[in-house]
Amino acid sequence: PDASLWTSEDVQSYFSRLGFEEQAALLRHNEIDGPSLLLMKRNDVVGNMGLKLGPAVKIYNHIRRLQTR
Repeated sequence: PDASLWTSEDVQSYFSRLGFEEQAALLRHNEIDGPSLLLMKRNDVVGNMGLKLGPAVKIYNHIRRLQTR
């Protein structure tokens, strides 16, 4: 999917559908929308978001796929 026009609600919905409900709520709380999601680096997700390492790495892998489409 093209995330470039997503709102923070769209980002939350996308990651909730993937099974990351708790982390999706945190992304929404941090007002991460599609454009900012596409600019995120690994350290932003793994280090700065306050997520546990396992889910953070899985979420980052999904973000990478969105970035390369």
